Amino acid sequence: MRKLPYVVELLVLVVLFLGAGGALRFGWQRTAPEFQEDYEESNVLNAAARTSQGLSPYPDPHQEPIVFNPYGPVVYYGLGPIISHYGVHFRAARVAVWCAALACALLVAAIIGLVTRSWTPSLLFCAAYLCVAVVTSWIPVLRVDFFGVAFTLAGILVFLVSQDRRWLAAFPWVLAIFVKYTFVSAPAAAFFVLVWQRRWRDAWKLAGSCAALAMAWFLYLQITTHGWFGFNMFRAHPDPSTFKHLGWFFGTLLPLNHVASFYGIGGLVSTFTILLFVLTVIGAFTVKTPESRFLLLYAAVCLVITTITGAKLGSNHNHLLELTAALSLCAAVGYNSLRKEKEWIFAFAALVALAFVAKTPRVWRNDVLRYYQPGVERGCPDLYALIKDHPGQRILSSNVGAILVAGKPVLLSNPYVYSQLVEHRGWEDSVAVKVNQRDYDLIALDSDIEGLRANKRFGWSEAFVNAVEKNYAVTHRYDCMQAGAVFERKP
Repeated sequence: MRKLPYVVELLVLVVLFLGAGGALRFGWQRTAPEFQEDYEESNVLNAAARTSQGLSPYPDPHQEPIVFNPYGPVVYYGLGPIISHYGVHFRAARVAVWCAALACALLVAAIIGLVTRSWTPSLLFCAAYLCVAVVTSWIPVLRVDFFGVAFTLAGILVFLVSQDRRWLAAFPWVLAIFVKYTFVSAPAAAFFVLVWQRRWRDAWKLAGSCAALAMAWFLYLQITTHGWFGFNMFRAHPDPSTFKHLGWFFGTLLPLNHVASFYGIGGLVSTFTILLFVLTVIGAFTVKTPESRFLLLYAAVCLVITTITGAKLGSNHNHLLELTAALSLCAAVGYNSLRKEKEWIFAFAALVALAFVAKTPRVWRNDVLRYYQPGVERGCPDLYALIKDHPGQRILSSNVGAILVAGKPVLLSNPYVYSQLVEHRGWEDSVAVKVNQRDYDLIALDSDIEGLRANKRFGWSEAFVNAVEKNYAVTHRYDCMQAGAVFERKP
């Protein structure tokens, strides 16, 4: 009987690693398609392509090409050498994201091992992080978030290891902030913990290091981009915040939408998230070490930041990747306290729940597609071929990836940001003017005119839609993401 707990842990560990292996396998398979599978993928790829050509990812958006890149330069410039070597393709860049996701899981394991002094919870919750549906679904997607989470977790590891030189954590944390400036939870939590411990010198050294590095980098970018870096960071998000969108946003952690159907396990998706929260609460009441308190405060600050950003109309559940990492760290601390107190009944319940949810049966199937784009591979090859073979060079497309892969100039990158600036900031609709001038050889949009008018939430301006209707006609229809209808000039 004494060995029973360890046998159960071993069995659950095997199940979790099978689930994590399935998640990584799914992610690797989904790096292959040379089609845009998420809206932001093409914008990140375009920014990286610009850096590979020695161009700034933050040019003057009043001039063509109109480019908006609302994230920091770290990933854009980091992917530049990959684009230079492999060309403008999605596969190599997605592989870099896959590696970043794996690095996040390994860093979760390292932090848990350091805090709990035990390899068992370290391995359990390293694998568990990859099994969370929200995490699994973003592994193969060209987004910047996993890089930011990886730098944040690296900073946490440095902060915990470097007892006498806590300020060293400023370096990876500033990198994370310049991936995406919402990654401020860890340095904020670290500062508050040091103040609470009355380690004033360490607190101000850390704060001063972070502020000095960030300010110097920010000023450099502001000067070299003539102020457009700051515009992209802080003024290119005019979309409103709503409680309705926040409800949808956090609903992705519960069986309320397509994430649950992606996993094929219905309401069990919520079990994983609720379990992480429960174990986090257990850790909060039973573990009083400075390291565990830092992790709990980090998770709390992360929850606040995630709530603020999640209410934005353009936010997707990739914003939850850092929160799930923070919950995994805290849940491991809670689980380890149950092990130490020999509360095996509760520990077994947690393990069984983890194992049950981590089965991820559909992940092992070869035909798994991105859960919200079942038609992405049916119509996209034809659309991409049409744009590549078209003799014209002036092509406007909501699916920017089709233009990139075709090797043609991107005249408008990030159409969503552009349309929101026109709608909410009174931005001059120069694109609608060019449509009225019949300047574009080809226009590929989400849908036909009726569909564009119906899509008020993420749609183009009324002036743009009227201009397209007046001067262009639908000539092709495709089952392809953000390129369902192709327009050419009317006779």
